[in-house]
Amino acid sequence: MHRNNLVEEVSMIAVVMCGGKGSRMDDSTVIEKPLQMVRGKTLIEYAVSALVDCPIFDKIMIVPSHNTPMTSKFVRNIYGSFDNIEVVESIGLDYSLDLMQLVKYLKPSKIFFLGADLPFINAKIIKKIIENCAWDAACISVILRKRFVESIGIKPSVIICKDNIYYCHSGITIINSLGVKDKNQRLSESYVLMDEKEIAVNVNTTKDLELAKSLCHQA
Repeated sequence: MHRNNLVEEVSMIAVVMCGGKGSRMDDSTVIEKPLQMVRGKTLIEYAVSALVDCPIFDKIMIVPSHNTPMTSKFVRNIYGSFDNIEVVESIGLDYSLDLMQLVKYLKPSKIFFLGADLPFINAKIIKKIIENCAWDAACISVILRKRFVESIGIKPSVIICKDNIYYCHSGITIINSLGVKDKNQRLSESYVLMDEKEIAVNVNTTKDLELAKSLCHQA
């Protein structure tokens, strides 16, 4: 796969957002969500490994905050020597605000935002997402049918209704910063539908975490 066949020649940057409070995790005050373990690896490692294995990205940024100090220490220890990985702390007050500040900071570039809560994410599915994106759009969100997510056993958190069909957000957003004029700009959002288990299993609660571990044993 050649990058030139997918996007125009501006920087392609992947950003792993891992600075949330993780307030829906029962033991979030003990173990930060990005450091929760599935199959002997932390959630943050699954996200970063998938991006490292996808050579389209010029740089990978890992973005913790004051909400996740142990995650910040963990990723700096593991990835600090990687040439194409940078750890930058966000304010951590509001996800959307943090995201738009990063868009401004990284301009001009095309940015692949990924949460650190997808234990089944891999390079193959990331490439599939990129191949299905219309990169001239300012903002693209990857969505799944609500009934598909629920069939796996996951309770969707962000629900979208289009044409009387309910969808949920995967937590993956692609932004072309060239289409963003101001950090307070409300972006027109386009959607890519992908009913894939790799992005449906999104760990937001302790129940989700246990389900992810169970699905690993079934695989």
